[in-house]
Amino acid sequence: MNNFHSIILGIVQGLTEFLPISSSGHLLLFSKILNIEPPSILFDLILHLGTLIAVLIYFRKLIIQNIKNYKLIFLIILSTLITGILYLIFNSYFEKSFEEFSYLPFFFMITSFFLLFFYLKNKRTKTLNSISFYDAIIIGLFQGIAILPGISRSGFTFISSLLVGMKDEDAFKYSFLLSIPAILLSFLYKTYEYIKNPFPMSPSNLILGCLFSFIFGALSINLFYRFVKIRKFIYFSIYLFVLGLILIIIIF
Repeated sequence: MNNFHSIILGIVQGLTEFLPISSSGHLLLFSKILNIEPPSILFDLILHLGTLIAVLIYFRKLIIQNIKNYKLIFLIILSTLITGILYLIFNSYFEKSFEEFSYLPFFFMITSFFLLFFYLKNKRTKTLNSISFYDAIIIGLFQGIAILPGISRSGFTFISSLLVGMKDEDAFKYSFLLSIPAILLSFLYKTYEYIKNPFPMSPSNLILGCLFSFIFGALSINLFYRFVKIRKFIYFSIYLFVLGLILIIIIF
């Protein structure tokens, strides 16, 4: 991997971590396009660090406002716990899905169809402070499904938040607050994996990957919010459907 690859993968990670199009799926796809190995544990760790910093800075006011909102904190922990349990139960299948590139186009299409739920007309009155334990469990389950490459974490948590009755902006906030422990736990897990099997990597690769992941992560959060306000998720759905269809034609 050279510096050019690091920049490209940093941009891809930053944009797709928060837009509802799947960062893991696009990193796998671009690794194939660039004809390089999927990101190493260390590089993947650094990419997640960049996006974690982006979400912490972007939502710093919201985080400070809710630092003593113990119910909301508990619900976020509950959603994260449900995701973790799902990962432990289906860990072997999740790992296999990253090895089988032929699964990727179908997962992209699943996300495409799921994003169409955004247009379902249902009564949305719940706020961050009125969601229930049951709602948190449902959202956590959908986040667990999004471990699969091509299934968007931000898309699945946002849409599932809408489906349990949350208002658009509150669903947006919950989805991104939920991303903090998700990215942090992923970061800690990859740190542990790296400590067990350390290997050297060019400092310039790591710095560029983290920097571009951070910059484009911040841009993608803002872009996501704009799409929430104008309710135009159909564009993401069309993009993923066409991408999945093209990949199916190429692979099969």
